[in-house]
Amino acid sequence: MIVSKTPLKDQRAASKQRIIDFVIQYRQENDISPTMREITQAIGFQERSSGTTSTYINELIEEGWLKRAVSDPKASRAILPTNKALTERYFVGGEEHTENS
Repeated sequence: MIVSKTPLKDQRAASKQRIIDFVIQYRQENDISPTMREITQAIGFQERSSGTTSTYINELIEEGWLKRAVSDPKASRAILPTNKALTERYFVGGEEHTENS
């Protein structure tokens, strides 16, 4: 069994940073947002982990890092980066960004 030496909180924050980075990169390369399935695959979660991806995305939306397109928030390609995501890092080497950081 492989045991990670990275604390779970750091793993979660690193996964969220990978989501942010992927959404930004995907939009730059394709001029549209990725689907939930594309995000799940890109960050290395298994197909059945789309619920985890959805949870992380909803948390990132609540924290102001991502947003849903106003025109159709339920569309499959409605996830957008916020200005905060474009100018700051959520997770930097063991430290999760908070408003007090």
